[in-house]
Amino acid sequence: MTFTWPLLLLLMPLVPLAIWFVRRSAKVRVNTATAYADANLLPNVLSNTKQSHSRWPLNLQLIALALLLFSAARPIGTPPLPVNKAAVMIALDTSKSMQATDVNPSRLEVAKEIVKEFVKLAPSSTMIGLATFSDSAAIVVPATTDRTTLLEKLNNVKVAANTSLADAVVGSVRSLPGRKNVDIPSELLGLKSNANQPKPQSIDPSTGQPIKPVDATTLPPGAIVLISDGTSNVSADPQLAAKFAKQYKVKLYTIAVCKEGGAVLQIDGKQYFVPCTPKTLESMALETEGKFVFPPEKAALEKIYKELGTVTIWEATKLELGGILSGLAVVLMLTGAGLSLHWQRRIP
Repeated sequence: MTFTWPLLLLLMPLVPLAIWFVRRSAKVRVNTATAYADANLLPNVLSNTKQSHSRWPLNLQLIALALLLFSAARPIGTPPLPVNKAAVMIALDTSKSMQATDVNPSRLEVAKEIVKEFVKLAPSSTMIGLATFSDSAAIVVPATTDRTTLLEKLNNVKVAANTSLADAVVGSVRSLPGRKNVDIPSELLGLKSNANQPKPQSIDPSTGQPIKPVDATTLPPGAIVLISDGTSNVSADPQLAAKFAKQYKVKLYTIAVCKEGGAVLQIDGKQYFVPCTPKTLESMALETEGKFVFPPEKAALEKIYKELGTVTIWEATKLELGGILSGLAVVLMLTGAGLSLHWQRRIP
């Protein structure tokens, strides 16, 4: 425990001084009455109230005084409190295949609406980030509670070329809290997303000391909501990326936005067939013990939103105790006054 104004603790001796003064006053009152009053009149001079009826109100008042003096120093404790540690990266497929209109109005627009609904329903304390991916992944908004910025960036998303699901996963994992310096398997080192992000540091620039390897057992749970049509046509095997995510306590919640059978997409006057491969997304989710949704129906999505929104962990949190102790002191003072008024018809 620490104190903002520790010098005010010097006032604490006032408590034993107040106890001494009260006891001495009571003793003087009894001695004075005994010395000057007729023995037959003593019951009228001295109160015959039960000792407990006078002691309890007084003790409560003295405890309240001690609490007020202690709280004046503004003590700060670190009690374990429930904290929402939910951190979610939304990985949004922005490849050209997402322009397909097999779902209305297009795969990309449906995906954006899914993101907006999740942002709307998630608790305000949930950290949400946004990554877009095509040939590589780009972290548009790191995990944050700033919903306004996230939605602004979402509305400005543009389509690009191919699709790399592995890039989306690796880039998103490294953007989650505590995972910036994770060890990346050799099979995934060549991903473009690694080039787009700061390289894992081996030396702490502030201390000059070596940075310890990330211990996955100490990491808070993380999640990635991967929204795509499931077709990965460049870079590494998505399953390797899913295993990488699982290694660092990240679950994949994959949502397939397309219709089975695929669609025909016209680009620059040419027609292209764009497949729909939800099986890839399903296997990635299963690998990390996450969830897979296809088709993206409202009821199924809401279950995911609820699961992702809150991850409660008891964590030592700095808390100023002055207000709590002052409030308790007021309660004790009022209780003491009430008991005194009830038993003795007076307030001490």
